[in-house]
Amino acid sequence: MELYSSKSLKQLQKLYLREYNKMKRRIRRNEKTIARNRKQRQYRSRIDNLGIRTSYYHWDFPVGHYFNSGVSVKLPSKRAPDWLMKLLNLNENERRKLDYNYTSIKNIIRTLFITYTKIMVIRLDFSLNEEDKDNLDKLNHCFNLLQKTFLSQIPSYFAYYCVREYTEKTGVHIHGYFFFDGNGSNQDCTVAKIIGKEWVRLSGGHWFSSNFIKEKYPDGGECLGKIAYWELERIEKLLNNSKYLLKNVLDRSWLEKIGCNGDKRKLFTSSRLNNPEYLFIQHEALLVEDTSRKYRVSYNWLDNCKLCRHYSVLPHVEQYRSLNPLFRRGRPKRLLH
Repeated sequence: MELYSSKSLKQLQKLYLREYNKMKRRIRRNEKTIARNRKQRQYRSRIDNLGIRTSYYHWDFPVGHYFNSGVSVKLPSKRAPDWLMKLLNLNENERRKLDYNYTSIKNIIRTLFITYTKIMVIRLDFSLNEEDKDNLDKLNHCFNLLQKTFLSQIPSYFAYYCVREYTEKTGVHIHGYFFFDGNGSNQDCTVAKIIGKEWVRLSGGHWFSSNFIKEKYPDGGECLGKIAYWELERIEKLLNNSKYLLKNVLDRSWLEKIGCNGDKRKLFTSSRLNNPEYLFIQHEALLVEDTSRKYRVSYNWLDNCKLCRHYSVLPHVEQYRSLNPLFRRGRPKRLLH
């Protein structure tokens, strides 16, 4: 007596082949996805999205070198931001100005994430039309109007920091970061578009937001959009990208081209904070008693982040972030008086 008939064996064979082919297709699809993601990461790492790398020249190489032998090839780019290395050669007064601006950026970031649980970060650029592109007074006037008559009227708007720069093509323009309440709207591109339209109405100029092209950033734009207070990795990326604003803040030679030579006006401006050092001490002192947040997060690592020396919180995340065992077990922490 046969255990399986020839018909049932053929059916089992077909079923086995079908499942085997499905498994092969699944493995092949996963391999293609992994290879595509690896290629995208390599492509992003090669692109200088922020425009802060300085290219090599043929005379930078020694005599007899392949790149200095008259061969027509594309020269490589320096991986490190060259402008950060130049800061080491600044005098004490210039370095003090840059450090002051960088401290303002750190204080704003630290204050916002201590005070609020979620922050929506929007990167915006403002410029004027072709006729007024060299008019710095109009640029500042329109930006102040935008702050007083529009942004300050939005309850979810918190703070900003920005810098004025100049190029031959665009003229004077503003690069800035603007911070809103992340617990409300999740549409950062929509908010950026509304602000941009208001800028066009006030100045008749142009605007642009990097929130629309997050995928072109080396990290995929993780420093833009909604960031929670416990996402230290994204906060670090926000701080590192904010350094880019300071790369030309000491270059005041272009003021002479537009007729503003000798002016002592500030090229970097930011929101004013009321005694942030007291808030930082208060936060660290009451951290173990906090019952309002799921994570206990310390922001002392920001003190180690210098303008020239890179410090990463990634290897020490567990040291500055941990689960809060007192979460929702009583009243929120009281402020010190």
